[in-house]
Amino acid sequence: MGKIFQYVLDTTKNSVFYFHFILLDTAPSLCYAFHETRVHVMKTFLTGVIVSLLIGTTGMAQDTASFKGSEVLPELLRSESGLQIKTLDEWKFIRQPELYETFSKEMYGCMPGLPEEIKYTVFESSTNALNGLATRKQITISMVNNAHKTSVDLLLYLPNAARGPAPLFLTLNFKGNHAISDEPEIKICEKKMAPSDKEPYPRADASSRWPLDLILGKGYAVATMARGDIAIDGKGFPTNNVLGLFPELQNRKDNFTTIGAWAWTLSRALDFLEKQPEINPRQVAVLGHSRLGKTALWAGVNDPRFAAVISNDSGAGGAALSRRMMGETIADLCRAFPYWFCQNFQKYVGHDKEMPFDQHQLMALIAPRHIYVASAEDDAWADPEGEFTSLMLANPAFELFGIQAALPATKMPLVNEPVHGHNGYHMRTGKHDLSRYDWENYIEFLDKHFEH
Repeated sequence: MGKIFQYVLDTTKNSVFYFHFILLDTAPSLCYAFHETRVHVMKTFLTGVIVSLLIGTTGMAQDTASFKGSEVLPELLRSESGLQIKTLDEWKFIRQPELYETFSKEMYGCMPGLPEEIKYTVFESSTNALNGLATRKQITISMVNNAHKTSVDLLLYLPNAARGPAPLFLTLNFKGNHAISDEPEIKICEKKMAPSDKEPYPRADASSRWPLDLILGKGYAVATMARGDIAIDGKGFPTNNVLGLFPELQNRKDNFTTIGAWAWTLSRALDFLEKQPEINPRQVAVLGHSRLGKTALWAGVNDPRFAAVISNDSGAGGAALSRRMMGETIADLCRAFPYWFCQNFQKYVGHDKEMPFDQHQLMALIAPRHIYVASAEDDAWADPEGEFTSLMLANPAFELFGIQAALPATKMPLVNEPVHGHNGYHMRTGKHDLSRYDWENYIEFLDKHFEH
């Protein structure tokens, strides 16, 4: 055993990918092995060493306690037939399609094509928005399918000082477009965001999450839609929203879900936005916080037009590894929010550690584009270490595209010390939220990759 560890230690200097597969090739059941009792002190110590090398955790006691029994994450680069994926073609034509099919059938649900009719109507605009900082446009996206009609409002801000087509942040919001700014011209969303809502949220109620002066001042456009305008964040199958466009996709185990509807509508907004001369269609980042961060990841997997995918505190069902069972679990997700995921996902309740896939594989489906994952120090429910580790373990997929150390870190970074490479990560001080500090880092990161 000592020789094996010496060999591993000598080879970790090269890359995480090499180290990870040296471990798997040497001792497949060793990686991520933990024991909850003190009877197996030596085994606990040795497996703690492995995990400290993989994720560099400073909270080893807490992390070790999060695993009960021996765990091995599902392999990223081994196909269902057992083929070890070594080339880009093998990834593109074998592993990537089967991973996508797994997440689609077993977790996020199927995704429909275009509706029979879709129309975009600019119903309000101003070139002097936000005291001259931006041009504001409000667009209604009207859709018809199977004789069902629905519409969603898109709010767009364009930086007036842009020297050319601007990069864009495309996002969803929790409280309505009118809640991100105090501008009285923004249409109030009358649809409920969640079943418990009794009236629309106040104007500018969520403006702290939208530092428009920063975003637009740095030359970025920003567009947003309200979650409830797309599909209400609640149980049941409502017909007055996007889900109602595709009723035939409900009576199946891989049904079209609420997260799926949110993600699908982000792509329908992009259909319009990429054609606007003020926007650079090759520099669009999809961003989401919390459950909308889960949505951003799924949207990024489904739509390669998103050049960057940003997950802010998305936790379980998003960036965090399910098998760690830290914070929110599959049981928690399916009990409180069964409509987020497809019916097939229910069978993994209580079987988190037996699930044949995990979120590092979802991250890998976004390669070779950019991913940024952010966590908050006081947000244990979202499992920051699980979010970081998931992104790090996606590195091998990026290596197939010739991108070495896409996330250039093999250990959890310190609080407020971001890691920016091809992919990015930071954990900031504070609680579960989307803050100005988060936006500052997203902009700094994208400035390195988006020329504007």
